[in-house]
Amino acid sequence: VAQATAALREARSVVAQQLRSVIAIPLFSLPRLRTSSATYVTSPGDLLGVLYLDSHHPAAFSRLDREILHVLALEAASVLDNAQLLQKDLERQRLQEGTLEALVAALDAREHETYAHSFRVRAYTSHLARLAGYSPSHLPQLEHAALLHDIGKIAVSDNILLKPAKLTKEE
Repeated sequence: VAQATAALREARSVVAQQLRSVIAIPLFSLPRLRTSSATYVTSPGDLLGVLYLDSHHPAAFSRLDREILHVLALEAASVLDNAQLLQKDLERQRLQEGTLEALVAALDAREHETYAHSFRVRAYTSHLARLAGYSPSHLPQLEHAALLHDIGKIAVSDNILLKPAKLTKEE
């Protein structure tokens, strides 16, 4: 392995390395069904990597070896493809959470006396849900709902929302 790594660093050609057998199997993304929630699906056939083996011995890889390597390449492509999808989904979740928090922070900023109220409601809701034995998989939905509990205030004008006195019947 150390010799192969050194040869790759030196960028020596297959001929210079005196390799007699080489296998290079491209790893392509797999076809996927598009769903409404997965708009970022990779296209079938996107190159994800290459499974590469070499040897100094002629005919080092038998037909069975090549067939096994093709199956392994399909599995490796599937693992890489799924890892990329998971990474993209985690990024989507982070962006969604950031957008939600920015919206709620803007809403809370309208009322200086109750600033960060929605974030405290989220913290209390999450704590109570854990104490009540809610599944951790349900916590993000509860936390989002807690953050959005006052979202209707966004449509209320400041002269009503921030009025220090009692509201009139018309208001």
